[in-house]
Amino acid sequence: MTARRFPTWLRLLPAASLMFAAGAQADARAELEAAFVKAMAKKAYRMHIEVENKRGPYRSQIDVQLPDRFHMRSDDVEFVIVPQGTWMNAGGQWMRVPVDMSKQVQGYRLDDVKAGMANIKDVQKVGSENVAGCESGIYRYSATSSFAGRTSEDEMDVAICGDSGLPVEMRTRPKKKGEAVTIRYDFEAAVDIRPPG
Repeated sequence: MTARRFPTWLRLLPAASLMFAAGAQADARAELEAAFVKAMAKKAYRMHIEVENKRGPYRSQIDVQLPDRFHMRSDDVEFVIVPQGTWMNAGGQWMRVPVDMSKQVQGYRLDDVKAGMANIKDVQKVGSENVAGCESGIYRYSATSSFAGRTSEDEMDVAICGDSGLPVEMRTRPKKKGEAVTIRYDFEAAVDIRPPG
Protein backbone atom coordinates (compact mmCIF):
# COMPACT_ATOMS: atom_id res chain seq x y z
CA MET A 1 0.00 0.00 0.00
CA THR A 2 1.04 3.33 0.41
CA ALA A 3 3.21 3.03 3.43
CA ARG A 4 5.21 5.92 2.07
CA ARG A 5 2.47 7.78 0.29
CA PHE A 6 -0.48 7.86 2.68
CA PRO A 7 1.57 9.36 5.54
CA THR A 8 2.36 12.25 3.18
CA TRP A 9 -1.36 12.91 3.00
CA LEU A 10 -1.64 12.82 6.77
CA ARG A 11 1.30 15.18 7.23
CA LEU A 12 -0.47 17.65 4.95
CA LEU A 13 -3.85 17.64 6.65
CA PRO A 14 -3.21 20.37 9.20
CA ALA A 15 -1.57 22.56 6.58
CA ALA A 16 -4.25 21.97 4.03
CA SER A 17 -7.22 22.65 6.22
CA LEU A 18 -6.82 26.00 7.92
CA MET A 19 -3.60 27.96 8.15
CA PHE A 20 -4.04 30.79 10.60
CA ALA A 21 -0.93 32.88 10.24
CA ALA A 22 1.14 34.46 12.95
CA GLY A 23 3.85 36.61 11.48
CA ALA A 24 5.56 39.94 11.21
CA GLN A 25 3.19 41.71 8.83
CA ALA A 26 -0.12 42.31 10.59
CA ASP A 27 -2.04 43.12 7.40
CA ALA A 28 -0.81 39.99 5.61
CA ARG A 29 -1.62 37.90 8.67
CA ALA A 30 -5.13 39.34 8.93
CA GLU A 31 -5.84 38.79 5.22
CA LEU A 32 -4.60 35.20 5.28
CA GLU A 33 -6.48 34.46 8.48
CA ALA A 34 -9.70 35.94 7.06
CA ALA A 35 -9.42 33.72 3.97
CA PHE A 36 -9.20 30.54 6.00
CA VAL A 37 -11.94 31.60 8.41
CA LYS A 38 -14.12 32.03 5.34
CA ALA A 39 -13.02 28.61 4.08
CA MET A 40 -14.00 26.98 7.37
CA ALA A 41 -17.43 28.58 7.14
CA LYS A 42 -17.97 26.69 3.87
CA LYS A 43 -18.04 23.45 5.90
CA ALA A 44 -17.23 21.25 2.88
CA TYR A 45 -14.72 21.36 0.06
CA ARG A 46 -12.36 19.27 -2.08
CA MET A 47 -8.58 19.37 -2.34
CA HIS A 48 -6.56 18.13 -5.32
CA ILE A 49 -3.04 17.30 -4.17
CA GLU A 50 0.09 16.74 -6.23
CA VAL A 51 3.30 15.55 -4.58
CA GLU A 52 6.58 15.84 -6.49
CA ASN A 53 9.08 13.11 -5.70
CA LYS A 54 11.81 11.08 -7.39
CA ARG A 55 9.29 8.70 -8.94
CA GLY A 56 7.40 11.58 -10.52
CA PRO A 57 4.17 13.34 -9.53
CA TYR A 58 1.74 11.53 -7.23
CA ARG A 59 -1.84 12.79 -7.29
CA SER A 60 -4.62 12.36 -4.77
CA GLN A 61 -7.90 13.95 -3.77
CA ILE A 62 -9.33 14.67 -0.33
CA ASP A 63 -12.95 15.61 0.29
CA VAL A 64 -13.51 17.42 3.59
CA GLN A 65 -16.79 17.76 5.44
CA LEU A 66 -16.09 19.62 8.66
CA PRO A 67 -15.62 18.86 11.41
CA ASP A 68 -14.93 15.13 11.17
CA ARG A 69 -15.64 13.53 7.76
CA PHE A 70 -12.95 12.84 5.14
CA HIS A 71 -12.79 10.88 1.88
CA MET A 72 -9.27 10.37 0.52
CA ARG A 73 -8.59 8.87 -2.92
CA SER A 74 -5.57 8.09 -5.05
CA ASP A 75 -4.78 5.56 -7.76
CA ASP A 76 -3.81 2.91 -5.23
CA VAL A 77 -5.75 3.61 -2.02
CA GLU A 78 -9.05 5.03 -0.82
CA PHE A 79 -10.13 5.85 2.73
CA VAL A 80 -13.32 7.13 4.33
CA ILE A 81 -13.05 8.55 7.84
CA VAL A 82 -16.31 9.37 9.62
CA PRO A 83 -17.35 9.42 13.30
CA GLN A 84 -18.59 5.82 13.01
CA GLY A 85 -15.15 4.54 11.99
CA THR A 86 -12.59 4.27 9.18
CA TRP A 87 -12.95 2.24 5.97
CA MET A 88 -10.36 1.35 3.32
CA ASN A 89 -11.05 0.24 -0.24
CA ALA A 90 -8.63 -2.56 -1.13
CA GLY A 91 -9.00 -4.08 -4.60
CA GLY A 92 -12.56 -2.84 -5.00
CA GLN A 93 -13.70 -4.18 -1.63
CA TRP A 94 -14.45 -1.90 1.29
CA MET A 95 -13.30 -3.07 4.71
CA ARG A 96 -13.55 -1.44 8.10
CA VAL A 97 -10.13 -0.64 9.54
CA PRO A 98 -9.69 -1.51 13.23
CA VAL A 99 -7.56 1.59 13.80
CA ASP A 100 -8.80 4.93 15.08
CA MET A 101 -7.53 7.48 12.55
CA SER A 102 -9.26 10.45 14.15
CA LYS A 103 -6.01 11.68 15.70
CA GLN A 104 -4.41 11.97 12.25
CA VAL A 105 -7.07 14.44 11.15
CA GLN A 106 -7.18 16.60 14.24
CA GLY A 107 -5.65 19.47 12.28
CA TYR A 108 -9.13 20.20 11.00
CA ARG A 109 -10.42 21.13 14.44
CA LEU A 110 -10.31 24.83 15.13
CA ASP A 111 -8.62 24.47 18.52
CA ASP A 112 -5.85 22.33 17.02
CA VAL A 113 -5.32 24.83 14.21
CA LYS A 114 -5.06 27.73 16.62
CA ALA A 115 -2.55 25.76 18.71
CA GLY A 116 -0.44 25.36 15.57
CA MET A 117 -0.14 29.11 15.07
CA ALA A 118 3.06 29.14 17.10
CA ASN A 119 4.74 27.13 14.33
CA ILE A 120 4.04 29.71 11.60
CA LYS A 121 6.28 32.72 11.06
CA ASP A 122 7.42 35.41 8.64
CA VAL A 123 4.06 35.96 6.92
CA GLN A 124 4.23 38.36 4.00
CA LYS A 125 2.30 39.21 0.86
CA VAL A 126 4.73 38.72 -2.02
CA GLY A 127 2.67 39.71 -5.06
CA SER A 128 -0.25 38.55 -7.18
CA GLU A 129 -0.86 36.18 -10.06
CA ASN A 130 -3.69 34.51 -11.94
CA VAL A 131 -4.36 31.14 -10.32
CA ALA A 132 -7.11 28.86 -11.67
CA GLY A 133 -8.64 31.80 -13.53
CA CYS A 134 -8.73 34.12 -10.53
CA GLU A 135 -6.46 37.09 -9.85
CA SER A 136 -5.00 36.12 -6.49
CA GLY A 137 -2.78 37.60 -3.82
CA ILE A 138 0.19 35.38 -2.93
CA TYR A 139 1.06 35.01 0.76
CA ARG A 140 4.32 33.37 1.89
CA TYR A 141 5.33 32.08 5.30
CA SER A 142 7.39 29.39 7.03
CA ALA A 143 5.86 26.54 9.02
CA THR A 144 7.19 23.72 11.15
CA SER A 145 5.16 20.52 11.41
CA SER A 146 5.69 17.12 13.01
CA PHE A 147 4.38 13.73 11.95
CA ALA A 148 5.32 10.27 13.25
CA GLY A 149 8.26 11.67 15.17
CA ARG A 150 9.68 13.56 12.17
CA THR A 151 9.82 17.33 12.02
CA SER A 152 9.56 19.15 8.71
CA GLU A 153 10.26 22.81 8.04
CA ASP A 154 8.50 24.14 4.96
CA GLU A 155 8.06 27.38 3.10
CA MET A 156 4.47 27.88 1.99
CA ASP A 157 2.81 30.05 -0.64
CA VAL A 158 -0.97 30.46 -0.50
CA ALA A 159 -2.97 32.06 -3.32
CA ILE A 160 -6.09 33.90 -2.13
CA CYS A 161 -8.66 34.69 -4.82
CA GLY A 162 -9.43 38.42 -4.95
CA ASP A 163 -13.05 37.84 -6.03
CA SER A 164 -14.10 35.19 -3.50
CA GLY A 165 -11.64 35.85 -0.69
CA LEU A 166 -11.03 32.08 -0.49
CA PRO A 167 -7.77 30.14 -0.79
CA VAL A 168 -7.27 28.78 -4.30
CA GLU A 169 -3.92 27.03 -4.05
CA MET A 170 -1.21 26.20 -1.54
CA ARG A 171 2.36 25.28 -2.51
CA THR A 172 4.81 23.88 0.00
CA ARG A 173 8.56 23.59 -0.45
CA PRO A 174 10.65 21.80 2.16
CA LYS A 175 13.64 23.81 3.36
CA LYS A 176 15.68 20.62 3.67
CA LYS A 177 14.69 17.08 2.67
CA GLY A 178 11.15 16.35 1.64
CA GLU A 179 8.67 16.62 -1.20
CA ALA A 180 7.20 19.68 -2.86
CA VAL A 181 3.41 19.66 -2.67
CA THR A 182 0.70 21.63 -4.47
CA ILE A 183 -2.87 21.69 -3.11
CA ARG A 184 -5.71 23.14 -5.18
CA TYR A 185 -8.99 23.92 -3.41
CA ASP A 186 -12.48 23.44 -4.87
CA PHE A 187 -15.26 25.01 -2.81
CA GLU A 188 -17.93 24.30 -5.45
CA ALA A 189 -17.60 20.51 -5.35
CA ALA A 190 -20.60 18.53 -4.09
CA VAL A 191 -19.22 16.81 -0.98
CA ASP A 192 -21.36 14.36 1.00
CA ILE A 193 -19.28 11.83 2.95
CA ARG A 194 -20.96 8.72 4.38
CA PRO A 195 -19.79 5.26 5.43
CA PRO A 196 -19.45 2.93 2.41
CA GLY A 197 -22.11 0.36 1.69
